Amino acid sequence: MKSTNPLWKFLASVQLAIFIFFALASTSVIGTVIPQHRPMAFYLEAYGNFWTQIFLVLDIPEMYSSWWFTGLLCLLALNLIICTIDRFPITLRRIRATNGSFSREKIEAMPFCQSFQLPKRTAQQPQRILAKLGWPGQNFNRESYQLFFSQKSLWSHLGVYVVHISILVIFVGAMIGNIAGYKGSVMIAEGGATREIYSQDKSGPIPLGFELACDSFAIEYYDTGMPKTYRSHLTISENGKETLSQEIEVNSPLHYKGLTFYQASYEGFQTFMLKIKRSDTGNEQAFKLDFQEQEEWQEEGLQLGVINVIATDKHVERIKLWIFDGKSKPQTIWFDNNQTIKTTGLNATYEISAKQMYATGLQVTKDPGVWCVYLGCILLIIGLYISFFTSHRKIWLIIDQNKRITLAGFTAKNKAGFNKEFNKITRCLQTLEQDKQ
Repeated sequence: MKSTNPLWKFLASVQLAIFIFFALASTSVIGTVIPQHRPMAFYLEAYGNFWTQIFLVLDIPEMYSSWWFTGLLCLLALNLIICTIDRFPITLRRIRATNGSFSREKIEAMPFCQSFQLPKRTAQQPQRILAKLGWPGQNFNRESYQLFFSQKSLWSHLGVYVVHISILVIFVGAMIGNIAGYKGSVMIAEGGATREIYSQDKSGPIPLGFELACDSFAIEYYDTGMPKTYRSHLTISENGKETLSQEIEVNSPLHYKGLTFYQASYEGFQTFMLKIKRSDTGNEQAFKLDFQEQEEWQEEGLQLGVINVIATDKHVERIKLWIFDGKSKPQTIWFDNNQTIKTTGLNATYEISAKQMYATGLQVTKDPGVWCVYLGCILLIIGLYISFFTSHRKIWLIIDQNKRITLAGFTAKNKAGFNKEFNKITRCLQTLEQDKQ
């Protein structure tokens, strides 16, 4: 539907699409160079008051959801919609066109054209040969000749519109996620639980609708002391019943009711989970010990506590434990974090281990539009494949009354590939067997 309205022509123009793509690409650099989602104090310290005020007006700290960036995306969507409405009827007419109505002069002027004489008697009609080669078609009777027309990949013209639709579907999915979704975070201590998370945009706590507990946290280190991997064992409960239990780590999140929980960070505490077992009786007990706080195992008459540690960046490497049974001399023991040792010098032998406790840092996202984005990506791949790897190919075959053949062809893309196919068809028609006398 071509329109003479200047505004319509502008919104449907390729020039506008190029401008939008250039604007999106160039402004995206800003979001890469200038850190996003930082506190206002960060921008004041890094860029000063003048530039910080400009950043606030342009929503630079939240650039990808800013009013002007969203406006560019909306303008791109409008351009795609109007461009499709403007050009699709022309494409549809091209698809529906009856190419058998072409004149002989127009056919013989095609870029691919060969003429040759057939034997007077042939065992097979040329049309059947073309059908066997994958070119079935239609016959048209003219006054002085027969015309046969065949085509392949007629719907390749629609590839660009599939790409347009896919971009719009991705855009709709992103908008759904932006409006109905959110991002948040939460820190949960080992053995602790929460029923809410905290929004990334500082709008306050968001209720989960269920209880999320961190049963345990484990961390492994390289020999250099750098963290190698860390993981949390999470349990979800609803109405007092456990519904899901799963261990997560970086790049291996937990999914539940549209929410995704990512392992994002951790924090070490000066609190220790101590397990002690009497070797001869098997009697055992577990304690949660705060640093330099005393606990008592009344059943065994033991008093114990963590009195010193060796730590690097809040990671405790060695623990010094004080233990007293009320009878023998108090003992102090150094051992590695999470190591099991046996005591000596007390009234009985005990197996003791102590593990530093952590809080797991989780990033939580809800994106109800993600499946719409996935669908759009699939459509985009299909549309690009149709656009770049398929082409509308046409074959015309004119048979004169004196058995002279004119074979013509046309394609708008991949002309080298079509040339090979056209030459193959020509050779097959030139070698038709004669009828046996």
